[in-house]
Amino acid sequence: MDAVWLCAPVPGLRVTTAAGAVVAVRPNAAASAWGRVQGLADADWFALAAQAARPAGALGEAVVDFAGQPVRVVPVALADGLLLWLKPDAAPAPPEVQALDRLRQAERATRFLDRALVLAGVSVWRLDLETGRIHFNATGFAGAGIAPDPGGVPIDAIRASIHPDDLDRVVRAADEAIATDRVVDVVARYRAPEGGWRTLLTRRVADRDTAGRAIGLAGISIDLSAQLRDQHERERTRWAIGAAGVGVWERDASGAWRYWNGAMYRKRGLEPTDPRPLDELARAGIPPEDAARLQRLFERHLGSAEPLRAELRVASGPGRWRWLETHGQMVRDAAGRPLGMVGVSLDATERKEAEALQREKERVEQASRDKSAFMARMSHELRTPLNAVLGFARLIEDDLQDPPSPRQRERLRQVSSAGARLLSMVDDMLDLADAEAQATPPQARTLAVAEVLDDAALSVRMLAREQRVQLALRRPEAALRLVADRPRVLRALGLLLQHALARSAPGARVEIEARAAGDADAPRVVLLIRDFGPGLSAAQHLWLFESFAPEAAAASGAPTVADAGLRLSLARSLLQSMHGQVEALDGVQGGTELRVDLPGAAAEPEAPPALDLLCVEDNPVNLQLVRELIALRPSMRLRTAVDGASGIAEACASPPDVMLLDLQLPDLHGIEVMRRLRAEMPAARTTFVALSADAMPDHVRAALEAGFDAYWTKPIDFGHFLAELDRMAAAAGGSADGTGAGGDDAAAGA
Repeated sequence: MDAVWLCAPVPGLRVTTAAGAVVAVRPNAAASAWGRVQGLADADWFALAAQAARPAGALGEAVVDFAGQPVRVVPVALADGLLLWLKPDAAPAPPEVQALDRLRQAERATRFLDRALVLAGVSVWRLDLETGRIHFNATGFAGAGIAPDPGGVPIDAIRASIHPDDLDRVVRAADEAIATDRVVDVVARYRAPEGGWRTLLTRRVADRDTAGRAIGLAGISIDLSAQLRDQHERERTRWAIGAAGVGVWERDASGAWRYWNGAMYRKRGLEPTDPRPLDELARAGIPPEDAARLQRLFERHLGSAEPLRAELRVASGPGRWRWLETHGQMVRDAAGRPLGMVGVSLDATERKEAEALQREKERVEQASRDKSAFMARMSHELRTPLNAVLGFARLIEDDLQDPPSPRQRERLRQVSSAGARLLSMVDDMLDLADAEAQATPPQARTLAVAEVLDDAALSVRMLAREQRVQLALRRPEAALRLVADRPRVLRALGLLLQHALARSAPGARVEIEARAAGDADAPRVVLLIRDFGPGLSAAQHLWLFESFAPEAAAASGAPTVADAGLRLSLARSLLQSMHGQVEALDGVQGGTELRVDLPGAAAEPEAPPALDLLCVEDNPVNLQLVRELIALRPSMRLRTAVDGASGIAEACASPPDVMLLDLQLPDLHGIEVMRRLRAEMPAARTTFVALSADAMPDHVRAALEAGFDAYWTKPIDFGHFLAELDRMAAAAGGSADGTGAGGDDAAAGA
């Protein structure tokens, strides 16, 4: 309203009244100009306003005497006063003067109207149907990006700027307006001068001559682009909030809930049509302690500029709770007084559950690490004496210079068997820890199949005797070789043999044989373990290799053996880690045939040459055992040291080909010894082997990653120990002993 009367070409006064009295008078630009000509002061305006002000209900045009001349006053009532339009020289003028005055007033009114339209951003236009040209006001020319032209713009040029999809509607609107006297509106897109499109609301009506013939169209255009952009932005925001399930809320300054969007209801398992008050719904769906905490946070943030952030639980159904992450911001008026708070609530249930799972995972992992540390310690403590027991029992049993009597030999076998069973128990625990630690990579070696089967059968010989089951081993060709990790393949075969023995009745037999498979490019070895126990059903075959399956014990065919499923599952995992496989087939004569398939290899290489070895070991029993083993390779030279410092000095004086390092030395850790020697002997081609009773997978990995070339565990596996030394000697060149094949016989005998 102010923009209209202030810019009007007619003198006007804005009068503010209170209790019937004039308290303020403000002239517009036209009144100020007239007042300057008349020499009026501010007090004169008050006097004029006082004369014109009358009681409500008595408004009407009047002539008052002001500054010595009559002034016509047209009052307009406002809520807080009056708007007085002034018409000086109220006395009647000659007709020709009145006509000229009306013309001038019309021109001023036209200019005023045009200015008002420009301020409002409204384009006024007229289409001349005879010339086909359209005329715009200044706003229309500027909006179209066209230089003002008194002659107008061809209508075809304007229609060329209309979006192709909207052109037909604009043309039909023009035809309808010409054919009728109706005002016709249409919304269409027009090309913007800066590129892109702007949306205009165009309104047109027919302009007719005295005969009623349409001679043109008069109309206005209003740019809706900004309004539509704002509307679309609000809609996009609303759609995004709805799609993301974001709850939007509002509270007044007292804390009462004033608004929830649909997501706020749904997060509580409610429908937006629920008629209950929001405060009631809020109280019913939140634990009292969380409600009190949220209210305290609201009151604390009421007087501060900090945003509110809180996590709380809300009921989302019977017995179900949902976590919400709530953010709020205080809203204030122009004077800084708090009006309330608006905010959003995000579903944090998955995050809270994930955090709880992470905490539980960390707890379980810590428990697993504690267990693994305990098992590593126990394994080390058990393996150290077992190394001596099994090693010296084997040496005494195989001593050719002072052989034991048959009775002593049988006792030694009992000692070896008991030690082997105890070692098997330790291995079982380490297998479990190894599986939980994702296991160390297998160390594949070329192995004689006959030797592997002999050792596998030996590992269960005592069990077979106890169960009075005969082990029938059909020895394969001496040249047959397989590629596998020796401890793993022996462990897997031992587990399979234990399963076969458990399925066999007293007096029955278990057969073991091997044969070559595949071809020269991809040789394979098939090992067969055949029992003659009960046959297996299809369902039992399905569950046979599943650990902890409900049917596992029954599927084993041996109800008295509860760990059959775990045993077979572990065997399969060990074989698969070496690119092998195992399957159970029905035997031709009944029972079950376990078929093991492993990678094969070419024939065994010739006997390896000599090596210079340095063994650093503080345990005299273990050191003596290494001496006895190296004695089986006469051409290999062995030096010894009993601690880290002396081992470093000996190695630096004469770098060995192979250095066997115990990790738990009295002065330095074996890893530290290895690191110092690698730094002090950079040119030496020494192979560093960790020799330790600690067989935990994590510790093995740590040693290999630190720089050890190999990691051998105690008790020492004689065959693996000597085979690896032979392999290292072969890489160095020369001959390990002067006996040729005799070296292999010694290794097998050891």
